[in-house]
Amino acid sequence: MYSMVGLAPLLAFALVSQSARDPILLQVNATDMPRNLIHVVESIPVKPGPFLLRYPKWIPGNHAPSGPINNVINFHVLANGREIPWARDPVELFDIRVTVPAGVNRIQVVFQDAEQPGGSMTSRLGRLSWNRVIFAPRGLATDIMVKATVKPPAGWQVLTALPVENKGDVVEFKVASLERLIDSPLQMGLNAKVIEVAPGHTLDMLGDDPDNLEIKPETVQGMKNLVAEARELWGARHYREYHWLLTFSGFGAYAGLEHHESSEDGMGADTLKTPEGLDGFGDLVSHEYTHSWNGKYRRPADLWAPDYATPHRGTLLWVYEGMTQYWGYVLPTRSGLWTVDHLKEIFARDTASLAARSGRTWRSVADTATSSSLVRNGGPWGQARRTQDYYIEGAVMWLGVDSTIRRLTNNKRSLDDFCRKFYGGEDTGPRVVTYTFDDIVATLDSVAPYDWETHLRRAMYDVHPAPPTEGVEAAGWRLIYNDKPTPGGRGGRRGGGGASYTHDLGISLDNDGVITDMGIGTPADEAGLAPSMKVLTVGDRPYSSETLTSAIKAAQLGSGPIVLQVQKDGLVSTVRINYRGGLRYPHLERMEGGPDYLAEIAKPKAKR
Repeated sequence: MYSMVGLAPLLAFALVSQSARDPILLQVNATDMPRNLIHVVESIPVKPGPFLLRYPKWIPGNHAPSGPINNVINFHVLANGREIPWARDPVELFDIRVTVPAGVNRIQVVFQDAEQPGGSMTSRLGRLSWNRVIFAPRGLATDIMVKATVKPPAGWQVLTALPVENKGDVVEFKVASLERLIDSPLQMGLNAKVIEVAPGHTLDMLGDDPDNLEIKPETVQGMKNLVAEARELWGARHYREYHWLLTFSGFGAYAGLEHHESSEDGMGADTLKTPEGLDGFGDLVSHEYTHSWNGKYRRPADLWAPDYATPHRGTLLWVYEGMTQYWGYVLPTRSGLWTVDHLKEIFARDTASLAARSGRTWRSVADTATSSSLVRNGGPWGQARRTQDYYIEGAVMWLGVDSTIRRLTNNKRSLDDFCRKFYGGEDTGPRVVTYTFDDIVATLDSVAPYDWETHLRRAMYDVHPAPPTEGVEAAGWRLIYNDKPTPGGRGGRRGGGGASYTHDLGISLDNDGVITDMGIGTPADEAGLAPSMKVLTVGDRPYSSETLTSAIKAAQLGSGPIVLQVQKDGLVSTVRINYRGGLRYPHLERMEGGPDYLAEIAKPKAKR
């Protein structure tokens, strides 16, 4: 517990003079960030009597009540230097209630933010999300003003889109609304590099080691192209400047979160060095950048809230995230960060992944959006449960919409025209303009008259047991399977290890041979396998992805069932999988007799 002596130096800042509109004075001491610990002192204007402090709960972009209040430790409330009692609301656990003594016009809130190892911080870099280090009174996020300072570890550079007033050992920020503050995270680290890719557009890079920041000239050129392609697509910008807050680490700080004027993009240490890493980089930076228009500027009405206590409703996440996923694929291709062949591989992968979801027989895409906070982590039986499928099924659906607009207008109009109408207009600073399902339908109809309401409702709100191949087929391609490996191998494009036999046996395994997921009705399911079982042997050989691959090939030639020895809960048993279909990898194959809209969609649109 803090002593009064220990609190005195921290409180000195909180008692300095106030700025306009009587802001919260927020002092963040991040010198212990290498230990995953942040020290916080707030001075909050109050009136005597009952008073409510709220920790942000519903964070935009997280699609769940994810404010990490359990990370708050050593929490104290003081009035005129003396501790006063506080009590947590027994129902709304993010609310703290205090009674302010007579004659007190400010209280001090003192606590520590204890981050989880492997989360947002490492020994040499870290990310500071303001929602984690502030309690605020009840009220509109646009009306609560905050004057913040941050003290980073010695030698660490601070990078952010939040306007800075003074920069030294302590960085002092200009007064901002609570909404602007939480929408403007910062990162800090020992090894930093800032690259301007266009006026007002910077790559703000941090790495555990300096060589993590070695970026190829062609990648920088791709980012320059991305800015130009985005301008051509949307027709206007709704930010004053834009910062990609990039962290490259082998120990944590992974992220992907959108903001109006920045994005938090945390990747592995070697991301910029490998083809697979660069493919993931192109996806992530394009996806989060797209959100500045789709999600931040234009936002579904039921995903906007006046504060951080009002629940979000995710019914239109297939627009918010699904269309963003689509442009997160198309824009890096137009920009040269991806090849057209890679774009085809991704649409093949996503369409096949969705086809393998046994949960398609009972759950719509829209339901995965409405219940986003429940399905965000697939886990065991994820194929049967469905995960956040509104991302990739939304992307595949929007490919179909784009292709349909092109077909209806003889390729004279496209989803690009919808985006300029819906997300463009005049250049502005950060603002939110909400929309509804009917707004989407009306704008699509103005681009290409069609029964868009029926089209969208059938695709997103109906239950579809069949594979969702309409999108790629509308673009002029069909999904096929053969024994030629998809580039990147059996593992996922973003890495993570293990092996996937989703499209043949119906299982995924980790590096140790433990089954991590499995579909209902697959050969593995019919054989009696289950998630958490560990495959010990394949035939008479110890398990490896190579031995299992060889067994699938042999079974196709008629050598009998695939025999596995598996262990679960200490029990060892033998399982026989009767499967003769061979290895199945997804690919796209050109359909004869129609236009190739996918090639048209992938073409650069901005002048080089």
